[in-house]
Amino acid sequence: MRYRWRMMHHKAGMFSGAAPLGLRQLSLAEYAAMAPEFAALAAKAADPNPHMSPASVSAAASLLAQDDIVILAVTDQAHGHALAGIWALGLSRPAWAMGIPVLTAPVLPLYDVLSLPVVDASQLGPVLDVMLAHVVMDPLLPRLIRCPALATGTATGKALLQLLPKHRAKVTLYESWQRAILKPGTGITADDYLRAGMGHSYKNYMAKRRALERSGKIGFAMHRREAAIAALPRFLALEASGWKGKAGTAMASNPRHAAYAAELVIQLAAQDEVMIAELTRDGTPLSMGLLPVSGGTSCFIKAAYDEQVRKHAPGFLLQMEVTAALMADPGFRLMDSGMDDTGDIMVWSERRGMAHGLIALGTAPTAWLAAHGLALRQRLRHARRHVLKG
Repeated sequence: MRYRWRMMHHKAGMFSGAAPLGLRQLSLAEYAAMAPEFAALAAKAADPNPHMSPASVSAAASLLAQDDIVILAVTDQAHGHALAGIWALGLSRPAWAMGIPVLTAPVLPLYDVLSLPVVDASQLGPVLDVMLAHVVMDPLLPRLIRCPALATGTATGKALLQLLPKHRAKVTLYESWQRAILKPGTGITADDYLRAGMGHSYKNYMAKRRALERSGKIGFAMHRREAAIAALPRFLALEASGWKGKAGTAMASNPRHAAYAAELVIQLAAQDEVMIAELTRDGTPLSMGLLPVSGGTSCFIKAAYDEQVRKHAPGFLLQMEVTAALMADPGFRLMDSGMDDTGDIMVWSERRGMAHGLIALGTAPTAWLAAHGLALRQRLRHARRHVLKG
């Protein structure tokens, strides 16, 4: 694929009275230079998504060919071409699509990162409309969009799904679930939030913390910028020391993934868009978490703990410390746990709807066929898991 730019103007219709919008398809180099513009957009976005930031996309490019990255940028023509929307997608030909090219959001769908575009809340519908129209009209782009972590319970997710019929699109949603998030109401303290959400377990986990304190000095930090870069090797080592290392799913188990993690943290740290949470005893890590951040929204994409102190629940204690730290930040809006509600999660009580989604735009029969093929495969895999569990 070659990079190019094209302007599209949103006309009056279902969003009459809206300002004209332009769409430009950016090269990776162009987008990498737009960190300030993206930060301004994230601050007013309906649903900020750190995985769409220039730094995140640039880091993903370390595992992909640059020609396999498609970046759709919508600008507001009436306000100095201000950035009004960003959707970064990867281009591939997966086996399940029978050779049909597919766009995937995010660019690198590792670690359950969000598929949502980042859109100005005041122009949510019009911006999404322009993005979808561009994909339909551009003959060089596939009309099949895979969204492996589509937040259907958000304003952006709902608006996207509502617009699809206008573009003669078929959406297939499968394996829906509820994801734990932290979005406390105003005027509530972290201690009150944790007590209310955890119930009787709160005292139990505080007792576990006191037991740890009797064996050494407990510390906690949310590392940013250079400190985050310095903390990454400790995180990789801690994750590799546990069951993820034995199963081969730790970042350090895959040299390419380890290199990607380093590039991600370096890129994000330069923009102050990443935090590494660390709970220690006498300076030794007990549990750690990797959290990209943008527009007051952070996302847990990886977590690890020392399994030798598992009985003291260091992972839960880290969640409690992260909750208190985030709620003390005046710019905090929301934290995405990256986890569903089927596990033993008791710290974060809010939930939002999620699903794997496949969008076939226009009337392209091959895209519809691929969509049905993937949906059928996923349903068969889901049924097989239930049979094995039974």
